[in-house]
Amino acid sequence: MKVLLISAFRNSSPMHVRRWFDQVFLLSQWRGIDLHTIAIEGDSRDDSTRRYLEEGQRCLHPITIAHFSHGGPHFGSIVDTQRFEQLSKVGDFWLRCVADSLYADVAVFVESDLIWDPGTMADLALKVLETCHPFDVIAPAVFAGGCFYDVWGFRGLDGAQFAPFFPYHSSLSSVASLPPGYPVEVSSVGSCVALTPALARAVPSMSGGAFVGWCANVRAAGYRIAIAPSLRIHHPA
Repeated sequence: MKVLLISAFRNSSPMHVRRWFDQVFLLSQWRGIDLHTIAIEGDSRDDSTRRYLEEGQRCLHPITIAHFSHGGPHFGSIVDTQRFEQLSKVGDFWLRCVADSLYADVAVFVESDLIWDPGTMADLALKVLETCHPFDVIAPAVFAGGCFYDVWGFRGLDGAQFAPFFPYHSSLSSVASLPPGYPVEVSSVGSCVALTPALARAVPSMSGGAFVGWCANVRAAGYRIAIAPSLRIHHPA
């Protein structure tokens, strides 16, 4: 399976970048995975993130460093229209990278600060290529400690946002009645997604709404989105 993994970096610490490289290296060694990686950098306030990425690039191949800046200003982790417009510019850029790929069977975008293991990421990529379900975009569940992390991005078919605490969303109540590992349909996901290059070519824009805007465009184009609750990755917060 040929996998393209993409992450976006902004103001990252050396530990942050090192952990990402460690994760990418382990995935590159996973049986059945032929991996290429793109690290998008361009919004850092100094050159440290770029320097750390270039140092790691010399030790790990194949990896491409792509430079792209949303143009500022810088925002923290807040719900803000202008921030989502900036994130959408970065999102549209990585979607173009996926769409232009002649290499990959499947692509995975994962925010650079998330913590994941190679088995989970390999399973996520494989789920997009499976023919036993009707879903075109699949995301893992993302947690920060015991709380669901990306509650702004993840939304059920009813449009309601996921909650931080169990049961997170009423749509997940159907998990027990589904085959083990079967995805659950939702209207929006975030932070980490698996998709095919063909879908990125068909739906190449987030329309200024970050992941939620892109997912709305995906569904308007006739594609379906799901969360795989059995697959979990983590935010270090």
